[in-house]
Amino acid sequence: MRRSYLQLLFKALELPFLPVYNDYQLKYQWQPNPKNRFTVVSLGALDDFELNLDANETEEQRYTLNNLPVSKQWNYTIGGKWEYFRKGGYYTVVLSRNMLDNRASKWAGNDESRPENRLLAYQSQEIENKLRLEDFRQFGSGLKVTWGLNYEYAKYSVDNYFKTVAQGNPLTQEYRSSLQLNKWGLFGQASQDLLEGKVILSAGLRMDATDYSEEMNKLWEQFSPRLSAAWYFLPKWSLNANVGRYYQLPSYVVMGFRNSADGPLVNRQNGLQYLRADHVVSGVEWAPTNFLRLTLEGFYKWYSNYPYLLDQGISLANLGADFGVIGNSPVISASKGRAYGLEFLVQQRLASTFYGTLAYTLVRSEFTGLDEVYIPSAWDYRHIVSLTGGKRFPRNWELGSRFLLSGGPPFTPFDLAATLNQENWDRSGQGLPDYAA
Repeated sequence: MRRSYLQLLFKALELPFLPVYNDYQLKYQWQPNPKNRFTVVSLGALDDFELNLDANETEEQRYTLNNLPVSKQWNYTIGGKWEYFRKGGYYTVVLSRNMLDNRASKWAGNDESRPENRLLAYQSQEIENKLRLEDFRQFGSGLKVTWGLNYEYAKYSVDNYFKTVAQGNPLTQEYRSSLQLNKWGLFGQASQDLLEGKVILSAGLRMDATDYSEEMNKLWEQFSPRLSAAWYFLPKWSLNANVGRYYQLPSYVVMGFRNSADGPLVNRQNGLQYLRADHVVSGVEWAPTNFLRLTLEGFYKWYSNYPYLLDQGISLANLGADFGVIGNSPVISASKGRAYGLEFLVQQRLASTFYGTLAYTLVRSEFTGLDEVYIPSAWDYRHIVSLTGGKRFPRNWELGSRFLLSGGPPFTPFDLAATLNQENWDRSGQGLPDYAA
C-alpha cells in the first residue's frame, strides 16, 4: 500500500489545490501441479482532491480557486487467471471485475451555505465484469497461434447537476441516467519465424460488438486486422513495421447522456458509433547489449467516427482535458483526426543497479469539425521529452525519478463578450473560449 504526501508540499508552496493519493497492489500465485496455475491480481486507488482556500493572495490563486471543482475518486480492479498447460500450448481463463466511483462538486465563491450557489454536483459509477477464454498453440515449424473469445457485462450510472455556458449562453443540465451493456468479441493472432529467426511475421484480427445500438451490435462492422514484421538484417540491428485497425467504444459519459431523467439516450438516437483508428508505424532498433536498446520510429494515425460536440460546435478531441466532466452533451460520430510524428527512445534495463528510459517525441495531432478542416487538437504538444530512471540499493531500497517536458498545447482565445457577462462568469468562474475563432 502507498500514500502520497503531495498535499503537504503543495500547501507549503501555497498552491490552491491539495491532492491526496492512496493505492494498493496485490498478487497471489498458486501452482498445485505442473499442469495448473492460478493467479490473482488486484489494484486499487483512493484519490481525494481538496481546495486550499488559504492560498488566495494572488489573482492567479483566486482564479484557480474560483473554477476548480472538489473531486473524490476511488477505483479497484481484481482478476483471477487459470492456466492449464498441455503439450504444445496452454488454455487460459481470465475472470475480472473493475469499478470506478467519481464525484465532483463546485459552489460559487466556494460558499456551500447557500443552495443557489451550487454549480456542479456530479456522481458516476462504472462497473465492468469481464470473461476471456484463450487457446495458445505452438507448432514445430515455429508457428505460434493464439485465439479466443471475450464477454463483458458493464453498468454505468450518473447523477448530474451542472451549470455551464454553451456557445455563449447559460445552460443548466440536470439528469440521472443508467446504462447496462453486453459486449462480446473474438480475436486471433499468428506469428512465424523465417530465415532462421531473422524475419518474424505476425498477423492478427479482432471483432467487437455491443448491444448498445443497432450501429454497434454486428461483429463484422468492427473488424480489426493487424500485421507486423521485424527483420534482423544485422546481428544487433532490426527494422520493424506494423499496420493495423483498431476500434474503441466512446466513453460511458458520452454513451449514457440524457436530456432528462426519463429521457432517451440522446447519442444512441444520434447514431453513435465505435471510434476507429488506423495505424502505420515503422522504425529501426539497435541493441548493442542485452540491457540497452535504442529505437527510432515514425508513425501516422488516422481517426474517424470521433464524437463531435453539437453544443460546443467542436470535436471532443479539441475540447481539452482540464478538471471536470467531458462529453456529457449531444454528439454525432462525425469528426476525423490524424496524428503523426517521430519518436526516439533509449532504454537501459536493470543490468546492475541502474535503469532508465529517455524518450523524445515530435508529434502533430489534429482533428476536424463538420467543415473537415484540420486544426490542432488538445493533445498537440509538438515536443515531448520524458526521462524516467532509478537506482536500487541493498535491503530492497530504491530511488527513482521522473522528468517530463512538453510544448504548450494550442490556445483558444476567449469570447470576451460572453466572458464579461455576469451570469456567465458566475456559472463558469473562468474565461469562456471562442471555438469559432
